[in-house]
Amino acid sequence: MPKILRDYPWKISYSSNTHNTIADFYIPALECAIQYDRKAGFFSSAILSKVARGLGAMLHNEGRMRLIMGCQFSPQDLQAIQQGYELRDALLSRLDADLKPPENFAQLKHFEILSWLIQNQYLDIKIAIPLKENGLPEDSTQQLDPQHIFHEKVGIFTDSKGDKLAFNGSNNESIGGWERNVESFHVYCSWEGGRELDRVEEEVARFEQLWYDVSPNVRVFDVPEAVQKKLLRYAPATKPNWNAQAEFDSRPLTKTELNLVRFETWSSAGILPATTSGDTSGDNSREQDAPTTKTEINSEQSSVNRQPSTVNSEQERLAFTQLANIHEHLGCLDFCLKSIPIQPWPHQIKILRRVAQNFPQSFLIADEVGLGKTIETGLILRYLLVSKKVKRVLVLAPASVQPQWQEELREKFNLHFWSYTSTEFKDPYKRTIPAAANPWNTQNLILASSHLVRRTERMRQLLSAESWDLVVLDEAHHARRKSPQDRKETPNRLLELMAQLKEKTKSLVLLSATPMQIDAIEVFDLLNLLGLQGHWSYGDNFCYYFASLQGAVKQEVMNF
Repeated sequence: MPKILRDYPWKISYSSNTHNTIADFYIPALECAIQYDRKAGFFSSAILSKVARGLGAMLHNEGRMRLIMGCQFSPQDLQAIQQGYELRDALLSRLDADLKPPENFAQLKHFEILSWLIQNQYLDIKIAIPLKENGLPEDSTQQLDPQHIFHEKVGIFTDSKGDKLAFNGSNNESIGGWERNVESFHVYCSWEGGRELDRVEEEVARFEQLWYDVSPNVRVFDVPEAVQKKLLRYAPATKPNWNAQAEFDSRPLTKTELNLVRFETWSSAGILPATTSGDTSGDNSREQDAPTTKTEINSEQSSVNRQPSTVNSEQERLAFTQLANIHEHLGCLDFCLKSIPIQPWPHQIKILRRVAQNFPQSFLIADEVGLGKTIETGLILRYLLVSKKVKRVLVLAPASVQPQWQEELREKFNLHFWSYTSTEFKDPYKRTIPAAANPWNTQNLILASSHLVRRTERMRQLLSAESWDLVVLDEAHHARRKSPQDRKETPNRLLELMAQLKEKTKSLVLLSATPMQIDAIEVFDLLNLLGLQGHWSYGDNFCYYFASLQGAVKQEVMNF
């Protein structure tokens, strides 16, 4: 049975000059945690090694960690950014330069655990950069100033009971922060209630603001793909083992041993690294590359390593051909389900299959709150786009959840929608382009505010734009009559828009946990957008049916 936080005798505060903060606090907390949220100030390979120290304990709990770290730009980096170099590209260069290979066997074990956690979606890392008013990053000295965001270091542990343990203080997620410097931090326990609970909840709210990139004067980035690939070179094919003794294995790691580890990792994963015949002993640029045939490995491995590259090339060509034509394959829907980082619930898969089988039929998805309508919509969008059944898609959502929609579609389904505001389009990586005369014709995948499109000029532009293959309306109950209880034909602006927009799309998907709030006519108005026919296409008949359910239903009503 996993340990829980409230069973451990936590102190009010810890100081590195009187406590072994790693042994007394950090590892015991990780052993209890199923989630660890951390924001800290610096990024380097030594820090990653220290982050990984103790994460092995989380392997037993299948815990998850979200880590937000700062990045200190050099003066050369800042000069390049001022001259127009993209902030994202500067971040990639700095992180890549700071990430060094492990130097001993303990660090290697840390890297294996770290990379395995990343590869299997147990660990997610983001980089936060404080910005000045002119949009440029703060210089390194300013980032350490107490008034700036990454001076206060915070961590939040959550256990299987939902209890939370928060700490904040001066310690970074670094070797110095946990061991060498004289650092201290205070600890707060949610289960003690009162001000303790208030402090924990405040830290949780601040962390979520940062994680979803809604904090002012801060840009938050995912770790660039190139840096992730560099880390994932150390990922073992199977779940790594961890024990406390491994933390003290400080034997130095030679280049040959490091290359051999990488070779064995790739081979066990079914990946054969490229070979070279030249002498690279003096070429430092190959330190991160696969071992050459001169690497000291046994003859059987060497012979495998020398297989003709044409076999691999042909296999890759066939694999890419299948992938490029996946829309024609009978297993396209199954591929869409297996190529995402989440496991949908059975009812979500059932809805996906229903929509897939009946497209372009329109649907109202009225699941209760918490049953995952956003996930269901992401599944539908991914399948319809991968299968090439749709190309132009418009998602309308309340402005308050527009950023969340964009984030979830990218993170969970690898769908890159452009988020449209009144003046510009923003992609999931926060890059922007100005809106054109009729912005709805400039992009095929658009996410927009359902409040914005109600404005007269925006409505006119949208209705005069090219037709859509699919339109999704979140919180569809906002499209309603002005006085539903009177049942008068008084549609509000959103319902009026949807009544016209349905003529310009192949299919509509409406989402609402509460399709009826006042009167049954509200349900009728939503279903009527989907194409009610015959007897049910009249609002009075529709409402009369529900009113008459308490009594016997007339046979002529059912046999229309």
